[in-house]
Amino acid sequence: MELFDAIKGRRSIRKFKDAPVKDSDIVAIIDVARKAPSPGNSQPWHFIIVKNKPLMKQLAEAVRKATDQLIGWSKDEKTKKKLEGYKKSYYTLFENAPVTIVVLTEPYISDTEIILKEQSFNQEEILLRRPLPGLQGVSAAIQNLILAAHALGYGTCWMTGPIIAVHEIIKILNINPSKYPVALIPIGIPDESPAERPRKGIEEIMTIIK
Repeated sequence: MELFDAIKGRRSIRKFKDAPVKDSDIVAIIDVARKAPSPGNSQPWHFIIVKNKPLMKQLAEAVRKATDQLIGWSKDEKTKKKLEGYKKSYYTLFENAPVTIVVLTEPYISDTEIILKEQSFNQEEILLRRPLPGLQGVSAAIQNLILAAHALGYGTCWMTGPIIAVHEIIKILNINPSKYPVALIPIGIPDESPAERPRKGIEEIMTIIK
């Protein structure tokens, strides 16, 4: 599949067929993910491949409990209703996929950030000057991952909602304390064909300075 075709044809898939994902394909997908750029070539990523269904159910239940807590804290009825919907579908759809990839990262602190802290810059100003380069790196790896999966005929969904249960996920998967999860990526043969969602026009998002 040509690169431009893969980018334009990729969709977020939330329904999967009851069919396995080949181990060789998973390895190929992760191999492409690790080719992403990262700050200082730090490669601040790790990928946990979850195939165990009871374990996926356990993760989903942890996300539901964490979402219930959010709902209890919310004072807005519309927000509560939205979260209830997310709890039933968007935040937990990964439990119905044949494979879920849990993407981990680790803290990345640049020399520039250290100097800014020493000069008593607040965190907001540091973020403006150093906008999470480590997270940008792992995001590039995720983009590689989902495009590679699409090119091989699989569907994926880049999920950050489940990270509301970050501490429970760390405990369930026995994740090394030096790392933490930033996304869950369910993967499988698509059981739906979503239409392309609207995108802003080029003229809205591009500025040319001559």
